[in-house]
Amino acid sequence: MIPALTLITEAPIWFVLLCVLAGAVVSLLLYFRNPDQALDRKLRILLGIIRFFAYSVMAFLLLTPLVKNFVRDREPPLVVLAVDNSSSMLINSRDSAADAAFLKQVTDNISGALEDRYTVEKVTFGETVRDTVPVTFGEKETDMASVLSMVETRHAGRNRGAVIILSDGIYNKGLNPTSLLSRLPVPVYTATWGDTAIRRDLVLAEVNYNRIAYLGNDFPLEIAVRGVRCNGMNTRLVVRNREKTLVNQPLQISGEMFTKIIQLNLTAEKEGFIDLDISLEPVNGEVTLVNNRMRAFIEVLNSRKKVLLLAAAPHPDLGAMQSALEQNDRIESEVVMLNAFNAPLASYDLVILHQLPTDQRSTDLLNKCAAERIPLLIIGGGKTRQEFISRAGAGPAIVAGKAQGEHNEVIATVNPAFTLFNPNQDFTGQLQGLPPLFVPFGKYEPKPGEQILLYQKIGKVITSYPLISFYQLPGHRTGFIAGEGIWKWRMFSFRNTKSHKAFDGFFQQLVQYLTVNEERSRFKVSTRNYLPENESVVFTAELYNAAFVPVTDPEVTLEVTASNGKKYDYTFSRRDNLYHLELGRMPVGEYTYKSSTTLGSERFSASGKFIVAPVQIESTITRADHNLLKALSAQSVAVSAPAADWKTITDHIRNRDDIKPISHLREKFVDLTAVFWLLMTLILLLGTEWFLRKWAGTY
Repeated sequence: MIPALTLITEAPIWFVLLCVLAGAVVSLLLYFRNPDQALDRKLRILLGIIRFFAYSVMAFLLLTPLVKNFVRDREPPLVVLAVDNSSSMLINSRDSAADAAFLKQVTDNISGALEDRYTVEKVTFGETVRDTVPVTFGEKETDMASVLSMVETRHAGRNRGAVIILSDGIYNKGLNPTSLLSRLPVPVYTATWGDTAIRRDLVLAEVNYNRIAYLGNDFPLEIAVRGVRCNGMNTRLVVRNREKTLVNQPLQISGEMFTKIIQLNLTAEKEGFIDLDISLEPVNGEVTLVNNRMRAFIEVLNSRKKVLLLAAAPHPDLGAMQSALEQNDRIESEVVMLNAFNAPLASYDLVILHQLPTDQRSTDLLNKCAAERIPLLIIGGGKTRQEFISRAGAGPAIVAGKAQGEHNEVIATVNPAFTLFNPNQDFTGQLQGLPPLFVPFGKYEPKPGEQILLYQKIGKVITSYPLISFYQLPGHRTGFIAGEGIWKWRMFSFRNTKSHKAFDGFFQQLVQYLTVNEERSRFKVSTRNYLPENESVVFTAELYNAAFVPVTDPEVTLEVTASNGKKYDYTFSRRDNLYHLELGRMPVGEYTYKSSTTLGSERFSASGKFIVAPVQIESTITRADHNLLKALSAQSVAVSAPAADWKTITDHIRNRDDIKPISHLREKFVDLTAVFWLLMTLILLLGTEWFLRKWAGTY
């Protein structure tokens, strides 16, 4: 039973009696105060009644009354129809256009058969779930579990009726979808598509390689070859770059299910990118040739940056820093204790001194780095002789505290005015929740040219003391971290994000800034130099005036040139203190870019290159997996049927008693001051009174 109407006003409800009383008083004073009026008694009574009702209602509306009632809404069951939009759906097709049209027709038929009783939401899935992307069967990966995750999160609280998945059952990204069924008490129907027969096929199943090699060195190439029903046949593995054939190796297939790992070693002969074309010669009767070929891009560098981590004693900070640097192929790091160090300093691109200098020998090393213009990163601690750092000019001006061995627990706070580089925001956003560093007592004096990245926050007070800062010495740069304990930053960042990526990226930024050879540029353009073809190419640019204050007034242009000579022209958009440009997805290949801008009378330019690498995982498995789809339906108490037999699925849904509409009772408020018929009634009453008074010859 729906509850009765309820009247709500801003004033107490008994004010309604005052409104009635006000209407009565006005009516009596106007029509009955003087019994000798010229109006007829009956007419006065009629006019008094009209005036009473009109003024009572107007007074009542001044209370801004609301009427609360309850409305019952009917919500039909929601059916999510998810179509596999990955390229494996058509990889074995003899007529891909006809098969694509058929699958789209099946989707429309399922939707049309259900939409009279159900709310049908159509989505596609591949690399992720999408609402509006057209069905092209071109996505490079398949994440089937993302459909169930989407239904679980996006439609929580809805009347979820069923999920229908039209797919070949092949997934190569994300979780096994059956593992999510326990979290989603909704039947999952599957419309199966694709060929489950085992057919003859040669497959380049996998090509493993390091994305970076070094000039003059050999680099490994591991190739996995798979042959299905090719017993006794011969093929040939060919590896080419743009100039020549590097490998031409015959290969005999033995066995109906053949697998072989081929290990190759190639030589990086010149700096730049190597574009490798790896292929298998086809055999007669192959079901598809798409998976006989792959491309690999390898960047050849002239050398790595060598980083020395030098310490007086073992410390967890050393392991955290080395682990962070190991994630960057362009950096080679080495941890050495001070008493065992005897290598030439000139062989390193950066020296990190952990809780050094502590004695004359380590002070001499510090001074030698300054003399040989070797970049330094100094990490202070309880044993560090801070006065030696100040004298060498390699860090802040510090007056050591009198309480030797004592320290402050310091939280990091980002300096918003820092402009040397853009610190990793995934990490800096976590700083307030990370453990403090142990910083020795001392007074930090301002130093000309000092660039502070992080300030020290002691208790609730944000000081002007640097926690991480940078200094420019003649011919080289130095950095300073005032305290020890950054290993806890890495550990807690992993706890927060389940990944070391944020901390590692932040620390690599510090090292990258300190090891760059050229002077600081006032115009910088950056992008990822290697990315897969299913990701968007994104550029950022920074422009500084002569005072190194970021500006975004001038227009910044970008010209991208593909390896085939085709050029693309773009203009950056402005975002805060940066320029931003998203190119979208680019075809596979090697690209060079040149960006330019003009600030006043000065012309600036920057250039570089990047690689868009192919994603070919969809072609490595060509046999449909209907068993997975049937298991999904069986475990969720639904049915699975071939796509051509789609009506079996829709009939089963329509005949279920547990997929039905539900009704919700919700409150509805009506503002009486906005009710049209009530306002028209007032106008009619007042208009009638005016007309009768005029008709009777009075005002």
